[in-house]
Amino acid sequence: MRIAIIGVGNGGQTAAGHLSLSGNEVRIYDINKDRLDNIAKNGGIELTNQLSGFAKNIVICSNIEETIKDCELIIIITTAWGHHKVAADISDFVEDGQMILLIPGYWGAFEFHNIFEKNKVKKDVIIGEYEILPYAVRCIHDGKLDVRGVKKVVKVAALSSSRTEELYDTVKKIYPNSLKGENILEVDLNNINPMFHPSITLFNAGIMEEKKDHFFYPDGTSKRVAHFIQKIDNERLEIGKKLNLKLSSVQELLLRWYGVKEKTIYDGIHNNIPYQTGKAPKDLTNHRYIFEDFPYGLVPLANLARGLEITTPYIDSLINIASLFMDVDLRDIGLSLDKLGFSNKDFVSEITNFVK
Repeated sequence: MRIAIIGVGNGGQTAAGHLSLSGNEVRIYDINKDRLDNIAKNGGIELTNQLSGFAKNIVICSNIEETIKDCELIIIITTAWGHHKVAADISDFVEDGQMILLIPGYWGAFEFHNIFEKNKVKKDVIIGEYEILPYAVRCIHDGKLDVRGVKKVVKVAALSSSRTEELYDTVKKIYPNSLKGENILEVDLNNINPMFHPSITLFNAGIMEEKKDHFFYPDGTSKRVAHFIQKIDNERLEIGKKLNLKLSSVQELLLRWYGVKEKTIYDGIHNNIPYQTGKAPKDLTNHRYIFEDFPYGLVPLANLARGLEITTPYIDSLINIASLFMDVDLRDIGLSLDKLGFSNKDFVSEITNFVK
């Protein structure tokens, strides 16, 4: 399969290496030219640990148009705040029959749809999302990745559920353990990065800003922090229930993704091998745990809850404290219902009809 990958951070480089080694023709592009140059100097992308091999045949592209031309699948693995720009940049170049997969979604399919509508894109393109990045990975240096885990079963869905089957048939060729989601709302709401990253980061911000080495998940997740994460997860599950979705709990997701059989979040995190060695960030100034997982993760949840007339005190309090702590209005820069293309009026019927 001819695959374009836009965004080659840790996840994008891993996907490029993995999919190239699996026999696909892979092209990559990133706005960070230094990163692309470093991969070129490295001679390709090397994967170590749970995936291994050196992918030498990856095509490094200099612009969006050549990256996506004639590609069956376009995979977007940028940070969530990059979705808007990527959607605008590819609007003039997408082709009939192409499929766009955002990994992970962070509600990006809605942004792509809205921008394509605004830019009057008439091509027959399927837009969909993957629940979560399929890899647990850290970058040793550009072009060499330590893949600490590969998730076992991850759900995928198209923005229009009527087209999920088509997207699934393509995605399962590269990720055979993919599973069809009920709809894209389920896929978006099963992204547990906003459950984990904000709480662990905010409650350990002091030691992070002191630049002291520690492991993000095991050292940052005390039983009290895990208890708070459980409260946030309960609010997420309540949102799903109001939308008539049977979402998976954090514990169920850890079982499906990693085979971790634990009843509590604390035990699930501490007994998940891929979580044990990832270092915590030492600078929160522009870190995605703050500027992705709050505005593109928790803020949409809070806005959905308000539209559904659900109270979310734990999610709301975390957003409020983080905004004050970082001295930035994370709600203002986050995804509002309006940015997702919805209003508060007749919200439930509006959003459920939209994703059919």
